[in-house]
Amino acid sequence: KNKYEFILAVSRRARMLVLLAVAPTGIGLSALGYWALADREFDAINSQFAADTKQRVTEIERRFRTNVTAIYSVAGFARNAQPGTRSDFRLLFENRLPSDRDISAIYWIPRVSPDQLAAHIAAVQQEGLSDYRIVEQTANGELRDHKSSDQDVYPIQFAEPLDRNRAWLGFDMASLPTFRSAMNRCLETGQLAV
Repeated sequence: KNKYEFILAVSRRARMLVLLAVAPTGIGLSALGYWALADREFDAINSQFAADTKQRVTEIERRFRTNVTAIYSVAGFARNAQPGTRSDFRLLFENRLPSDRDISAIYWIPRVSPDQLAAHIAAVQQEGLSDYRIVEQTANGELRDHKSSDQDVYPIQFAEPLDRNRAWLGFDMASLPTFRSAMNRCLETGQLAV
């Protein structure tokens, strides 16, 4: 018998057995290949994610250091809690901070006790801001003129750039609960609070 006749003579059952033996092997090899490629792709994605994360963390750390340096440059201005003049404050902003893209404005916010409040307002008005007054935010978010109290106020006295921040002058930051809480932590610990 010729070779082709032999193949035709193989029973249908034998062909099924061969197919049943080859099919699982093919499926198994395909699955194994898939898992190997998926694992390799997962590792590549993981490596890329780790590299991106490291790069972003490095950039955040660099920007943070730059911002801290900028903040400490203000320390000379505020060393003895003496604000200097509005011109001094403007020069500080123009000379030190315009290159910092993360700091869009700076404020001088003095601590003013109730017995110093009238003198504070008069001094700022004499500097040329005749409409300066202390404004606070109420619990429901509305603005109103400051009501006299026995608590210190933290009004924004200087703001740069002034053209974009003039409306904030006189705003009592202590009327914001989060600011008052952070300020109290600073006063109690002598440390920076956020």
